[in-house]
Amino acid sequence: MAGELWVGVLVGITSGLLGLIMNHFLPMFLKLGHNVPKGSFGWPLLGETLGFLKPHPSNTLGAFLQDHCSRYGNVFKSHLFLSPTVVSCDQELNYFILQNEGKLFQCSYPKPIHGILGNVSMLVAVGDTHKRLRNVAISLVSITKSKPEFLNDIERTELLER
Repeated sequence: MAGELWVGVLVGITSGLLGLIMNHFLPMFLKLGHNVPKGSFGWPLLGETLGFLKPHPSNTLGAFLQDHCSRYGNVFKSHLFLSPTVVSCDQELNYFILQNEGKLFQCSYPKPIHGILGNVSMLVAVGDTHKRLRNVAISLVSITKSKPEFLNDIERTELLER
């Protein structure tokens, strides 16, 4: 009787994990068309996050990006921070994307990054919030714009994010 219970528990856990993995990866494979860049998703759920986060000198791309760019080109797909991701190491494409943010593209980071950086971070903010935060940051750098209105902008931005 106890042996049958353990087999049932083991089958249940295995089925649950397999279902979770299939539920996570199957939509990625079904949505993939011919226009999706080459790349690898790595390990189930974890993806290639550990290789991506491996420390490297700041004056290099790092082993992960060098390896993937040489293997798949300057634009490739990966699975980072629990999300399917398209990574671009192409300067012209990155410039085009940033120039057309909010028009043709909406830049975003995977959800775990939002938890790490916070929703008020300029890196994860999008749209009008990002524009306001960017203007505040530019105001910090520019001496001519460092006037009393500057503090009002910071307070308004902080109140909007609450």
